[in-house]
Amino acid sequence: LPFENTTQSVGQISFSQPMELLAVTATNTVSAKLDRWYLSAAEVVSINPPNSIHQSSRKNILNHGFYALGCAYAGLDILENIAQKKQLDFVHSSFKCLQQEVKTIEQQALNFITNPDTAYEQKLQLRSQAIALAQRCSLAAVTASSGAANYLYSSVGRVYREALLFTVSGQTIDVMAASLKSLIRDS
Repeated sequence: LPFENTTQSVGQISFSQPMELLAVTATNTVSAKLDRWYLSAAEVVSINPPNSIHQSSRKNILNHGFYALGCAYAGLDILENIAQKKQLDFVHSSFKCLQQEVKTIEQQALNFITNPDTAYEQKLQLRSQAIALAQRCSLAAVTASSGAANYLYSSVGRVYREALLFTVSGQTIDVMAASLKSLIRDS
């Protein structure tokens, strides 16, 4: 499909203006409307059976979890730099504790993704833990950076916004439920 407003003899494609997003603004995310758009058989890449997207999401439940872990590591990088600058034992201790949690979750995710016998429920639980850990690591970086976190272009603000993004990226009903359950349990 063309990625521009286009009209055919009968149908048309139209795009919205880029959305004003809190995170990853460089993607220039838009919505598209297809109205009676004709696509010849030669231009069709694939046709999947009904519910295939749900089956794929279930099969690949941990894939988006690695984005959350990357975000957690970014929060840890910031926290470690702050610990070195401020020389406060409790910041360094927080960094070490969170770092160990991230490494543990990462190793479990690698083990689960390579083991075809790992139950879906285990993978789902680990995914929600990775999401919560990204949030906690980014919040730790915000907390330790004090007022600097409030600057629009600060790296800690970017990581905090990315934690929001990776909370909902590839989100399914199961991921939402597990994530909310994890938040309630933690409270």
